Amino acid sequence: MAAVQAEPVWGDLQGSVRKTVALIEEAASKGIKTDSEEMNTIRRACAANDIWVLVGYAEKKGSSMWMSTSWINNQGEVVGHRRKLQPTGVERVIFGNASGDTVNNVIESPFGRLGSLQCWEHAQPLLKYHTASLHEQIHAASWPCLFPHMGPEHSGMSKEGTLALNQAYSMETGAFSLVATCVMTEAGAKSMGFTPEMLAVSFLALPGGGASRIIGPDGRVLAGADLPGDTETLLTYDIDLAEIEVAKQLMDCVGHYSRPDVFRLQVANQHNAPVHYHSINSKNLPLPAPIQGFPTLVQKSSTESSFDLVDATSLMADA
Repeated sequence: MAAVQAEPVWGDLQGSVRKTVALIEEAASKGIKTDSEEMNTIRRACAANDIWVLVGYAEKKGSSMWMSTSWINNQGEVVGHRRKLQPTGVERVIFGNASGDTVNNVIESPFGRLGSLQCWEHAQPLLKYHTASLHEQIHAASWPCLFPHMGPEHSGMSKEGTLALNQAYSMETGAFSLVATCVMTEAGAKSMGFTPEMLAVSFLALPGGGASRIIGPDGRVLAGADLPGDTETLLTYDIDLAEIEVAKQLMDCVGHYSRPDVFRLQVANQHNAPVHYHSINSKNLPLPAPIQGFPTLVQKSSTESSFDLVDATSLMADA
């Protein structure tokens, strides 16, 4: 398996897609087997290179945006999709909260059970525990640029703090973790609006931000410990799922090392739509008069509560 450490093409969707495709091709060349036009381009690259990929992106639907990831299999099919449950800090200015179905975040694959979380979702104990309850084996951890702790900022947002979260995650869940991070150069920062004055007083140690790692099910760092933060690369490691069984013989937090008689987690894992439709004519109330040129709901029969969407103009013509 492989974890990416690379700089996005900041503010350039097409450029980022081209770079993603290049990384997919590079991963395939190293033997890694893992519904917009941009997404279709990435899907075709996965199929062409016989590889599974987790890709992160800003998802727009209607006029709202979410922080999203999708699993794409080696046939180019999207086999898993989720949104970040709770955006962090200023992310909430732009991105919306996910619905309950986002916790259904573990899927089957030929390589094992694949799961994923984003950024500070690794600091949410209940979300982590639920993910563990789905018996995840390979965990993809998506992070932004991670810089050494400078002092005033929250240590949980630093390179050291986030890696501690991921090592703890693997120890607690008994899963392999692929920690994928971004790299940022001075040119990349300036393209996103950072001025030299802003960079002079920020905690961004440029070029840098990379802290990708591959972590074993007992929390050991298996690959990436000596990886420079300004280097773009694919971090690879051959895993053995049998190591999970060894780790869980000592600590299985959703099995023999749990106490469901004392602690229980309740989860609402359904999608919550903003509008819910119910029968509008269950009591045989008169339907509103149709408006010419607009669709209307017409009841199929007096005993059914389902409706067909039809053109009101044709009904009026028939009348």
